[in-house]
Amino acid sequence: MRKIILVIYGLLVLVLASGCGITKGSRNAVGNNTENVGYEENSNSEKIGVYQNVDYQKYKNADELVGSTDLVFSGTVYEKRCELLDERMDKSGVITDEEKTLCTVYGVYIDKVYKGDIEQDIVYVAATGGELEKNNRIYSGETVNLDIDNKYLFFASDYSDYGEEYLKMVNVHQSAYSMDDESNKKRITAVGNNSGITLSEIFEVIGK
Repeated sequence: MRKIILVIYGLLVLVLASGCGITKGSRNAVGNNTENVGYEENSNSEKIGVYQNVDYQKYKNADELVGSTDLVFSGTVYEKRCELLDERMDKSGVITDEEKTLCTVYGVYIDKVYKGDIEQDIVYVAATGGELEKNNRIYSGETVNLDIDNKYLFFASDYSDYGEEYLKMVNVHQSAYSMDDESNKKRITAVGNNSGITLSEIFEVIGK
């Protein structure tokens, strides 16, 4: 069971733009240009930093990762944005932004489903962390950093605390693997930190 630790680490003197606005790739309806839409800056130059630290279950090998994951699919990222999401089971009542979970949300065009049932051509996948400026606060946390227009193999849950419109990545180190370099599969590991599991080991398990 993952735990979230919130740390408010004081006043930041510099005015910082949002680290994760809305970024769209070449396949979206807007056109062929990548665009970044930031959040409106607060006129107050002093900002409070709120850091979220999340503990996740980690998987020892490819068998455990594939066996414990509801959904395994490949797809191309076309959009990226950051949101503060309410992960309570009972969402009645109002909670503050500090009580919500900072997430980086990726819009993904589905290429192939290896495990589970996905009927949509497009899904939104949420990973905890990222960076977002809102209401004089800068929220930040470790996350999964994926590139627009790149193809990845995703590991996600078909049940999400964030709502039916989101799939939920299994953790920040073992939930997305680059598939753009086919010739180097044996050396490719998860995006971000080394997951300890290679892409070639995963495909041996899922039977490609």
